[in-house]
Amino acid sequence: MPAFLLVQVALPRVNSSTNLAICLATCRVHSPPTASRSDVVKAQQRITSQQEEKALNLALALIVSFGAPKRLDVGFCTRAQRHFLFTQRMATRRIKQSTFDDAVKENMEEFGLEREEAEVDAVKQFEASGIDLSNIVTRGGDTHPVLAAVRVLSTATSPLPESAPDASSSVAMPESAAVAEALAGLEMELQRDAAATRAVAGSNDAIKYLTLLVAASCGHTPVALRDAAPLLQQALRVLRLLCSEHPDNRALVAVGFARVLVELGSAPIPGLDAGEEAAGARSPSATLAVQCSALQLAGLLCVKREGWKVAAYRLAAPRTVARHVDAAVAAARAAPLAAAAGSEAGAGASGDAPSPSPAGLAEHAQRVAAGCALLSRMLTDDDLSVEASKVYDHARAIAGSAPGGGASAASSAESGVDELAGLGLVGKLLDLLQAYRHDV
Repeated sequence: MPAFLLVQVALPRVNSSTNLAICLATCRVHSPPTASRSDVVKAQQRITSQQEEKALNLALALIVSFGAPKRLDVGFCTRAQRHFLFTQRMATRRIKQSTFDDAVKENMEEFGLEREEAEVDAVKQFEASGIDLSNIVTRGGDTHPVLAAVRVLSTATSPLPESAPDASSSVAMPESAAVAEALAGLEMELQRDAAATRAVAGSNDAIKYLTLLVAASCGHTPVALRDAAPLLQQALRVLRLLCSEHPDNRALVAVGFARVLVELGSAPIPGLDAGEEAAGARSPSATLAVQCSALQLAGLLCVKREGWKVAAYRLAAPRTVARHVDAAVAAARAAPLAAAAGSEAGAGASGDAPSPSPAGLAEHAQRVAAGCALLSRMLTDDDLSVEASKVYDHARAIAGSAPGGGASAASSAESGVDELAGLGLVGKLLDLLQAYRHDV
């Protein structure tokens, strides 16, 4: 009988995931797409209980292959296995841009077709095979603005040669200008057609090149581009736009990139300040924009990704947020005192340290808002691909009071999260609300 009918017949009669796995595996191995009940019985006799987990994973994969009915009962599956089954059923077959370009080239060389005809024929061939071409540029690939921008990013982030020839600064500036133009082009394409641009850019390694560019701006990765620091703010913005509302692109960002984002969100980058001073356009808002963009991007990459949540916690991202909260509390409490002292002293106090301005308080508020958004996402249990999330332990650790040797601190130390235990973040946020209530 067909595989999906065998599943329907076997489900009411089986009482373990192993039996279901063998039913499906028998259909695949012995006599696809049919199998007799004797084959199922023989297969059941050969399996051992130690293979149950592996057999169930095989069964889930085979369910997808055979197209099991929608009424299939997966109550016996674990949380991670149900997530695997759902993602596999929703998955589509895709190809890379280079594969499509090779097919077009083959049509032109072997059949003598014009480029437009070769592209149309290649589209028909792939679509007939069930390939999803939403991430492929099917017309004018050589001149497409997204692919052109990706080529510029690829050149700029290529590995630094071992013996680089000496070059003047005038040679490096056009490279930086070209990369800035490529990033601006990606932003324009995102405004014009965000969904298509995200798909095309993600499938053509734009995410990888942007992460390399950001890392190079911080001095983590040497690349061919000499002066990447001035491009940091723009690169972060484009990377966040490409990853927004696109889980596939977020999955392309390695967990190791979390270290770069946490460092960017905690302190200003010297290279960025130097680049701005050289350009004559240094402003306090530049560092603020980089810090907020880094924290927002880190929060975005934590959505439904347990690895990123754990990495952000281990890199002490909550401590970075706590520092921003403390700075905002201090600034908010100092503002009324400074204003009162200034009104009494009058203009004679011009030599004193400047008092916190409303604009400065607003900058602190933006950092705290970006940090709280990161905390919200890294402490949300939304990754169904893992059986048990660690976000509950992390939340308990950072929300408690200052270390005092209590039961909470002891339990946190036993669970291995003692580094951030007793951070007292909830109390800090309450102090911030109290301080801003009187000032803003």
